[in-house]
Amino acid sequence: MGHLGTTGSQVVAFCGCSCARISTGRGVQRAWRNRGSHPYEAQRELFDERDFADVADLGFNFLRFALNYRDWIDPNDPKRLSEPVLKQINPGCRAGKEHGIHLLLDFHIAPGFGQIVPPERTNLWTEREPAELCAYQWSVFAERYKGVPNSRLSFNLFNEPDDKVKPADFRRVTGHARGPLGVLRQKAAGAWILPGIITPARKKITVRGATFPNDGTTHEVR
Repeated sequence: MGHLGTTGSQVVAFCGCSCARISTGRGVQRAWRNRGSHPYEAQRELFDERDFADVADLGFNFLRFALNYRDWIDPNDPKRLSEPVLKQINPGCRAGKEHGIHLLLDFHIAPGFGQIVPPERTNLWTEREPAELCAYQWSVFAERYKGVPNSRLSFNLFNEPDDKVKPADFRRVTGHARGPLGVLRQKAAGAWILPGIITPARKKITVRGATFPNDGTTHEVR
């Protein structure tokens, strides 16, 4: 199985009462990444049916796919998306249906934003081009999965914007009719959408009474 991390014993009810059917479930996250010699070229299928069987056997019914937009764009034309790469997500959607696992598609790294080092060269929250590119890519996903019921599939626009993102910028990007949230609402009516929540950046993390620096280092907790 690929990288798998638990996100807690309960799935967060990210859209209120309409999400009650899965908010009492248990969820995990799977890091999705094209493993081709070049991000734009798909070399092999990423999903194995056993991955989903294992998740279900562990008692989970919710899976968040952490996606990286760089995997499917043409470096020379960011609006030209690789169909061979994008189609690799489809088997995961089918396997989720078969094993009773709700799928949350997450732009873990979106154009102009991601919790990564070094950061994106552009800024989704203050620049027009990455915001338009992000909206365009979400419109492609909305078209691809139009008709899939929201009991099986939902969308996470961004991964955990921190307090470096100004609330006014966040509202402008997510509130614009042609922004990522707007295009999803237009093209995927009835879809469950998690825009993202601005969360404080933490310099330290405390686990079981032990405090560690939040610097990307892996620590063993006993």
